[in-house]
Amino acid sequence: MSVLGLRPCARRNQWQSCGTGSACNESSILSNDIEATAGSVAITPAYPQRLYDPNNPALFNAQHVYPENVARVGATVRLTGIGFDAIDGYAGVPGAPSGGATSCEDLQAGNFCGATVRGNCVEFVADVDGQEFVFPAAQGQGIVAVTPTMIAFNTVRRCSVPMQIQVTKLDTNDHETPPTNRIDFCRESSPGMVESIEY
Repeated sequence: MSVLGLRPCARRNQWQSCGTGSACNESSILSNDIEATAGSVAITPAYPQRLYDPNNPALFNAQHVYPENVARVGATVRLTGIGFDAIDGYAGVPGAPSGGATSCEDLQAGNFCGATVRGNCVEFVADVDGQEFVFPAAQGQGIVAVTPTMIAFNTVRRCSVPMQIQVTKLDTNDHETPPTNRIDFCRESSPGMVESIEY
C-alpha cells in the first residue's frame, strides 16, 4: 500500500497487539493489526496504551472538557487529553468476542471504576462543606467512546455543585495509576445549582 510512492504514516498510534508493556511489540502489530505489505506502513514509534511515568505528566493528562456545565443527567460530556487507554477498554471486555467490544454495553463494561479499574476510570471530585467526594462520572460506571486523546461519557449527574474531573487507568504492572490532573467542571452558575450533593 502506497500513495505516490510514500508510506502511509501511522506513528504514535495505539494498537491492539501492542501488549501491556512500556514499549509496544511492533512485530506483533505488523503481523496482526495491519493488512499491508511488510514495511509499507510507518508505525514507529507505536504508543503503549498503558504508558505512565510519574516524572512526566505530559504522557497522561486531561486538558479540556466540553460542555463545561450540564443541566440534566445523561448529557454527553467530552474530555480531551493525552494517554487515555483506547485498547484495554475495547479488547479486554469479559465475554466479548476476540475482536473486542461490539456494542455500547461491551464498551461500558470494559471501562469501569471499581476495586479493579478496567480501561479508563473517569471520576468526579466534589468538595462539599470541606469534605471531598470522589465518585464515578459516567452512567453505568462506563464510557461511550474513547480514543488516546478523547473520552466521551454520559454524565451520572447534572451540575448542582462545582466539581472536577479526573481519569485513572492501569499501568504496565497492572496497578492503578494515580489520577490525572483535575479539570474544572460545573464552575459556572447554572439554573438549579445548589451547594449540596446527594449520595
